Amino acid sequence: TYDELETRRGYLKDSLGNERTMYESHLDDLWQLREGGHITDQEYYEQREALQIAHQARMQALEHEMIRTTVEQTKRQLQEQAEAFGEHFDENSVEWQAFLDSMAQELGITRDELNAILDDIQFEETFNGLAEASGVAFNQIGENAKRATQTAVNLWNEAVNTFEGE
Repeated sequence: TYDELETRRGYLKDSLGNERTMYESHLDDLWQLREGGHITDQEYYEQREALQIAHQARMQALEHEMIRTTVEQTKRQLQEQAEAFGEHFDENSVEWQAFLDSMAQELGITRDELNAILDDIQFEETFNGLAEASGVAFNQIGENAKRATQTAVNLWNEAVNTFEGE
């Protein structure tokens, strides 16, 4: 229903904001690992690139879903209006095609690109890239965090052992 789609749009909007926040947090964590000497500059730049690729894939997937939801919501609203007047909604109508043209223009994409989003043509490819990039980035950050933690534990143990030996 229209209300369910509106709820979905709200969820997607929240998810887009959460993704931006999480991305910034991961970048900050990565920067701290670099500044703390736990990773090299090369590791930092490689992991930053992997994070950026994963972030862009997630953002694109969420944005595409927002587009599909908006189009479906508008379509359902027009279907309900047509039914109220005893008419049938026609996806090939001039009005519907004009709406899709207008939406593509507002998004700064071509109508073919909009159609591809609506048809899920690139959907599987996007998620495959997302899964691969996310896995690499998060695995590497996890490993770096473990190394940093172990280094901190070792430094603590050294400090405690030195203090106890005095």
